[in-house]
Parts: sequence; structure tokens; C-alpha cells
Amino acid sequence: MSAAMASKLPFLRVREVEKEFGGERRDEPPIKVVDKVSMDIAEGEFIVYLGPSGCGKTTLLRIVGGLESASSGEVVLSGEKVRGPDRRKGMVFQAYASFPWLSVLENIKFGTRYRTDIGKKEKLEISKYYLDLVGLGSYADFYVNRISGGMRQRVAIARTLASAPDILLMDEPFGALDAQTREFLQEQLLEICRVEKKAAIFVTHDVEEAVFLADRAFMFSSRPATIIEEIDIASELGPERDSRTKESESFFHLRNHVRDLMRRQARELQDSSSQ
Repeated sequence: MSAAMASKLPFLRVREVEKEFGGERRDEPPIKVVDKVSMDIAEGEFIVYLGPSGCGKTTLLRIVGGLESASSGEVVLSGEKVRGPDRRKGMVFQAYASFPWLSVLENIKFGTRYRTDIGKKEKLEISKYYLDLVGLGSYADFYVNRISGGMRQRVAIARTLASAPDILLMDEPFGALDAQTREFLQEQLLEICRVEKKAAIFVTHDVEEAVFLADRAFMFSSRPATIIEEIDIASELGPERDSRTKESESFFHLRNHVRDLMRRQARELQDSSSQ
């Protein structure tokens, strides 16, 4: 595909993606967890996936990242079909993925190990840049098991950015953090994505977090995951967010709308389980 043709396509394109897992026994039918999901995502856009626990949103995220293969449909990133994991897709998980025998700076530098576009000196410079970007410049020589959970998650984000991904894929990365740290990292993540002009897909169960972070939020049904509503948050809140955003009337309106959708899905899941 030519560069001219690729430039006319969405940055990330998800088309009719389905995923089935085999039953636990041979005589059991396969279990569908994602059902005909399609979406287009623009470069630099921040997308949030919301839905009931176990609905399939993390599975969809893993398909976008190439960690799972779709049973049918396709995912296309920058004009190339996703066939497996690679450096273009930066994954950040809830668990603090770090190497306790390395310092904070060495952990971040580890993200550059597969980059062939830069030399050794540039790898160190880039690692220091992201170290400062996540506000850990004074902790460069600390071992990661000597810093807080919030700091370790910042190390994970910096290491992922140092690998120069095209898109950030984040599966509840702040889920294990206290409320104050979580709010701080939400604001910092938005600033990082703005500075880096990175697209991101973020999975969360937290309604307030979703509304604060998202340009668009996709609400998924209970399993199998289908999109029940696409919510354009940026058009109401605008691109710039800070702590005052959460005090605005527009934020309250969006939060309550998303919360109602979540509650409705929870009730439907409960009703279907009791039948």
C-alpha cells in the first residue's frame, strides 16, 4: 500500500472483530466474548473502553495489541494489518511490570532495547527525557522496589514511551492506586499524550476516570462485547482537562449518563444470570 493511500485511512481501524474461545470440554460449544465490533480511531485520540467486568473489553484491547488473534474481522494500524505484538503497540498493564534489579533509569532504558533507529547515546538521552517527562528525574538511581506504586507505574509508562510506539494500550493501569495518586497520574497521562501526540486506548471500570480522560468512550454490553453506545466527550468537555473539569456541569452530566449506562448493563447481566 502506498503512503498516499495509507494516509487516507483511519489511524486505527477495527472492522467486524469477533473472538471466540473454546469450551472447557470438547463437547462444549465455543464461547463468544467479542461480537462484531467496529471503530475508527484518529491519530492522537484518547479512547476509553467501558463495560461490565468480564464483558470482553480487555480481550478486544489485546486483539488490537496483537496479543490475541481475532476469530474473524481485522485490525489495521497505520495501513498495516495487525498480526501480532510489535513495538508499534505499547502495552501498559495494571501490574507494575518492572525489573527490581535495575534502577529507575535502567528500567526506562530497557524500553529502547529493540530500537534500531537510534544509537546507544540517543537511547540514553531518550530514556532521560522520558524520566523527566514523568517527573522522576530525581529518582534515576533508585531501584524500583524502593519507590511507590504510583512511581512504578510512571516508570512503566516512561519505558513504554521510550520504545516509540504508535499507540498506547492501557488495561486499568491505575486500578491498584490510591485515589490521590490516581488523580495525579490521570492529569499527567493526558499531558504526556498531548505532548507526545499519542493515540491511546484505555480500559477502566471507573466512570469518573473514563469521563475525565476520554475524547470518546465506548460502552460495551455484557459478554459477548458489542458497542451499545459511543459517547463523544471531547465535544462537551474540550481537549484541555484539569482538576476544575470535574466540577463543571458538563462533567456531571456526562458522568451521570455513563453511570446510568453502567448500571443498566449491570442489571441486565444480573437478570440474565438469574434466568
